[in-house]
Amino acid sequence: MYAWDVACALHTDIGISTRKPPTSPLMVQPPFDEALNNASLCHYTWGALYHEGKPSQGAKQVYRWEKRDFNDIKYAVKPERIPMPPDWREGLVLEFDAPLTLARHNLVVKYLTQLNAAIDTLDDLTEQAEKVQNELIPEFIKQQSRESTAITQRKADIRYVDWQTTDSTDSSIRRLMHMDAQSA
Repeated sequence: MYAWDVACALHTDIGISTRKPPTSPLMVQPPFDEALNNASLCHYTWGALYHEGKPSQGAKQVYRWEKRDFNDIKYAVKPERIPMPPDWREGLVLEFDAPLTLARHNLVVKYLTQLNAAIDTLDDLTEQAEKVQNELIPEFIKQQSRESTAITQRKADIRYVDWQTTDSTDSSIRRLMHMDAQSA
């Protein structure tokens, strides 16, 4: 998303035509858009949070689907179906005190139905995750430790020497560092 913004800002010679829903051929943003119309995709921007009245006045939340609630690794390892919202009824309100229309609700249902269909095709990765946790990560840590030890040893082999003056030529010789013959 940000790369697109930067590319558009840097290449002003490219003609970009953006249209808002319902005529946008690109995307809609449930739950605030009314229908898919010409859009090719649904973009997750806001959670679908249904309230019995205005949230700004402390109304009770009766449904919540918020992607930020699914940040735990367990949802990536073993994806769970998203609970569907309750049936639409008059008086339900979204965040920002926006009324939940039947059209908005139907778009949320369509969106979540497609997401659940995709989730149904995903594998349970519990065994693979356990292997990574129990075998691969500890081996990686051991390897990093061995490499760190080797680097520490090389640093110990380096001897720093101050400026020295030789009596025979009475000239200054600058020595920044000297490596032992064994470590070279």
